[in-house]
Amino acid sequence: MTENKPRGDPKISVIVPVYNAGRYIESCIDSLLSQTYGNLEIITVNDGSSDDTAEKLSRYVPRITLIDQPNRGVAAARNRALEIASGDYILFLDADDYLEHDSVEKLVKHAAEKEPDIIKFRMCREYNDGTRVLEKPEFDDCFYITKEGFKKHIYVKFLSGISFNAVIRSMFRREVISGLRFIGSMKTAEDAIFAVHAYTRARSFLYLSGVYYHYRVSGQGLTGRGLSVRDKYKYNIMLVRELLLHLEKWDMNGVLYKCLALLRIPLITLSKTIRILKKH
Repeated sequence: MTENKPRGDPKISVIVPVYNAGRYIESCIDSLLSQTYGNLEIITVNDGSSDDTAEKLSRYVPRITLIDQPNRGVAAARNRALEIASGDYILFLDADDYLEHDSVEKLVKHAAEKEPDIIKFRMCREYNDGTRVLEKPEFDDCFYITKEGFKKHIYVKFLSGISFNAVIRSMFRREVISGLRFIGSMKTAEDAIFAVHAYTRARSFLYLSGVYYHYRVSGQGLTGRGLSVRDKYKYNIMLVRELLLHLEKWDMNGVLYKCLALLRIPLITLSKTIRILKKH
């Protein structure tokens, strides 16, 4: 999908779904407005916040696009933004997170050099007690592959872990995700299914080991908010079904890969059980 190469400075659309993020939203938006790269389209969707989020966001208009809607969840918020996003590339940023000031400039530079359909990069997890944990790199810096290498390096990660489930810390060529939407009925794992479809469409991939994204582990975001273990289990079963449907498209329809996909269900259950037991 590289035939529609953007000319000049490509426009980057940054999509920020927001719910009761008054504590962090200014830091998030300020990190975008202070980017060293100028051709940005910042789209925020206030998903029925009941705190001071809407008031704080309104102060940034018209430097940002602000959409207000009743509370419908992160999937609906992202979908609303995708309807109007006009950038050559799409970035997803959560409202309690932020970017390094030169992240977009560096991403655009690498995009011009390699022309990947998807760029993925490292992040730093930040906890309320001030602890910072750098995410372990998935590949070497500037690791680049075309479609032929996806089976070995990309698709297998959807079967064996969760590192490729999220749409944050990634930049997508708009043509790759054109028409794709998040499943509104899902309260978690909806971004994983979106990612499965995006990587199935993509023809090239670039990984950067630089830390461009800061992820706050605050528990205040939209995804998975207030869900029971039972509900999370249900939505992850939906994800496994989607993975099984895609195995044939990935030329991975063998018994081993089917078993890996199915093993996600008991492994998720075991993980949740261990967390519950640790609380008692």
